[in-house]
Formats: sequence, C-alpha cells, structure tokens
Amino acid sequence: MITPGNTFTIAELAAELDGVYLSIEGGDIELPYASSNSENVKDGLFVAIAGSRFDGHDFIDKAFQNGARAVLLSNPERLGTKPGIIVPDTRKAYSALSALYYGNPSKECKVIGVTGTNGKTTTTSIIYEFLKNFSYLPLRIGTLGAEAQGIISRGRGLTTPDPMELQALIREAVNGGANACVMEVSSHALDQARVNDIQFDVAVFTNLTHEHLDYHGNMERYFDAKRSFFHLLAEKSGSSGVAVVNADCRYGKKIVNEIRSLKLCDYSFGRTEGCSWQIVNFEQDMNGSAIALNFNNREFTLKTNLIGRYNAENLVAAVAACHGIGCNLDKLIAAAENVPQVPGRLQAIEGAPGVFIDYCHTPDGFQVVLSTLRELTAGELWIIFGCGGDRDSSKRAPMGNIAGQLADRVVLTLDNPRSEDPEQIIKDITSDGLKPEFVDLDRGRAIKKVLEAKCDDDIVLIAGKGNEDYQDIKGVKYPYSDLEEVKKFYGL
Repeated sequence: MITPGNTFTIAELAAELDGVYLSIEGGDIELPYASSNSENVKDGLFVAIAGSRFDGHDFIDKAFQNGARAVLLSNPERLGTKPGIIVPDTRKAYSALSALYYGNPSKECKVIGVTGTNGKTTTTSIIYEFLKNFSYLPLRIGTLGAEAQGIISRGRGLTTPDPMELQALIREAVNGGANACVMEVSSHALDQARVNDIQFDVAVFTNLTHEHLDYHGNMERYFDAKRSFFHLLAEKSGSSGVAVVNADCRYGKKIVNEIRSLKLCDYSFGRTEGCSWQIVNFEQDMNGSAIALNFNNREFTLKTNLIGRYNAENLVAAVAACHGIGCNLDKLIAAAENVPQVPGRLQAIEGAPGVFIDYCHTPDGFQVVLSTLRELTAGELWIIFGCGGDRDSSKRAPMGNIAGQLADRVVLTLDNPRSEDPEQIIKDITSDGLKPEFVDLDRGRAIKKVLEAKCDDDIVLIAGKGNEDYQDIKGVKYPYSDLEEVKKFYGL
C-alpha cells in the first residue's frame, strides 16, 4: 500500500471529522497515517471500530503500546488520559479520513460500482474489458483482486477492501495514469461504510437473492444495505448519477421506483416492459448467445461467447454502465463479441469438453447456472459441490434441493469447511431428502471419479469455488484448484 500523500495534525483531523479532540497532555500531534489494526499503527492514529466479532476499543491500550500517537473512538469512557478524537461513528469517520489522507482520488477518475448477490465479478470484469476499448486506462477492484494494466496487479482479497486500502489503490492507479475505476461493492462494505467517500458516477445492481443472512439477519436488512448504494450515488453525484438496475428482480423493482425521487438517471435493464434497456429476445448454444435489445427506440443485438440468461443480464448491465459514462454504443456492441471468459465464472476448459467451473454458491446461483446447462445438455448433467463452513447454513438444504431437481447426478464433496465438521455440512445439504450419487470429501478425487464416469454428451458442473486456489480447513489454507484438477485429469 502506497504512503498517504497528505499528513494532518490531530486538531486538523478533529475539525475535518467534526469530532471532539481531547488531550490531557495538550499540544498538537502530527499524524502521518491511520490504521484500524492495533498491531500496525506506530506513529499513527489508531481507529477503534466496533465490529461484529471484535471491538477495537478493547485494543486501545495495545495500539499505544505499539506506538500509536492518538486514537479515533466513539466511546469516550475508553480514552482515559490518552490523546484522541471522539466521533459518533468511527466507521464513517475512517472512510472520511482515508479519503483525506489520499486526497480524494476517486474525484480524479470515473467510478463505476457494481453490487448484487450474483454477477458482480462477471459484470465488473466485462466493464473493465470494455473500458480498455475506449480512451480509458481502468482500475478493476473485486474478488479477483486489483488490476490496472502496467500499474497495479494484486491477488485476491476482500471483495471490497477497507477504506484506507481502497483509497490507496485508487490513488496509486490515478498517479500511474488510470482515469477510470470499476469495483465490486459488497453489502458488507456498504453496511460498514467502506465506500462512503468514493465519488461514484454509476451504480449497478445485478440482483438480490438468499445470501449473507448470517451477517444481515434477514433479507430486508440485506436489501437495505444494497439500496443504500443508490442513496450514496445520489448524495455524491446528484442528477448526473446513473442507476443501472435489474428491473426483473423484485428488489430491483423497488430501487427503480426510488430512482425518480433520488433524481438519478434511470438506466434500468431487463425483460420488464418500460425499462430503459429492454431485452426483447435471447438465444444461445454452446458457442455463445445473442441478446436482442431496445434502448432509446433503437433495436440492436449483442453477440457474445458468454452463455446463460444471467450472463445476458450481466453483459447488458456492463454495456449500460459504460454508456452511462459516455462510451459509444456502436463500439460497445462490437466489443461485446470479444469479451474474454471470466475466470471461474461458468468457465469452459479447452481440452475438457463439457466441463465447466463456476463460483455459484447460493440457491439462486445454482438455479440459474444449472438451468443454463440443463438447456444445453444432450446426455446427463452432473454437479459436484459442497458448502462453505462458518457461513449461512440455511442455504445448504435449498442448494441440495435445486441440485437434485436440475441435475441428473449429484456428487457432494468439500468446499472450505473452515472450522465446521464436513460431515455435518453434508448432512445439512441432504436434510431435505437429496440422494447424492456419492460423497467423497476429497474434492480432487471426487472430480476424477466423475470425469472417469462422464459420457461424451454429458456436462459436468464443478460448483462453488470458481478460480479459488485453496481449501480452507481448520484455519489452514491448503493449495487447491478445481481448474488444476481438471487439467491434470485431461493431461492439459
């Protein structure tokens, strides 16, 4: 992470954040950076954030032992005689000061944010590829890591990084010549104010389905987090903000109904009558798909090597988002034909006919991916999957049910069990009566068995991990890749 370009005194930060500066010792203190990590805050400002598992206020003494000069906190009783700034909400304040330290870099480029349960990574990746066809040098941030050609290349991390890392990435990219940024915006990031001080120009909503209820508690609170993105867009960009919303999703319809009151530009999309980018026809085969669209009374067709109705939605969302920042529609139509395959997203493997790898790990993800492959399967449809441990367990049985309904043969295996007992995860998946072909907790061996049994007309979906390169078992991440297992079997 690059060093912040700005430095502040504690009094200056207190004024910028509308906080109360308290110091028994008196005098001003220079703070060259801030961190929410008590182990890495020497000579800086420690930000005490009350999280779902840990409360940063419990680490104030530790931070000062590690060299912190001051603390940003919301509970004044925890300050003692130490210098600090008291604010109502340290998450929001951390976002604001992160932007201050790096000089608000998102104001120096176009920014497109993509949120939704499924499709964030694919849509973000397509937008990134599109922008390279125009006068943009884009930065992409998300599940696949951070990348700006010739400037930044970082591996996987959080879908949406913490505010300081996020601002640092954008500053580094902008300093290197980037003039656009496309990023995945998770519901956690929205709820935790990580993107509060990003100057978004376009907000994309792909869909909302069962996921992350272990964090949000229920679907309405999950939706409230997603919906807040469009209120943030209205706050930052006003009437110039472009809202690209899936009008076919029932939650998307609610956002579309709010767009006018928020005074945002309506770029809704889908098959729904009256949306701005209306899908009027869809056709596909194993080589790709064609999406007939109507926008501004113009009818045209997007041709792509991507398959699946949900990928049609992702592609249309990407076209609309790029058009929203001024990209020429005819050039976007041409660029759609050459969109590269997104790693781990319904990824076909050259030399392994009929084998696909996909990251789908929710009931809706299973529904749309298996439905797509069901249409294209001449023989039998296989699925190999497990469910992640220490995550929302209520989705396991529904995923098992959908797999049993849409696939001919279901094989259960391991998928990042973390601290949970893998056998219990399997019991949860089969609790509604799913009868798997077999269970093998060695994922690589399970894949090998299925590929040995697969007939020429069969299709195999290896689901849940996508392009992940590890198995998370009891706190240890062991090297593992679905793609490498398939390549090994076929000698690729």
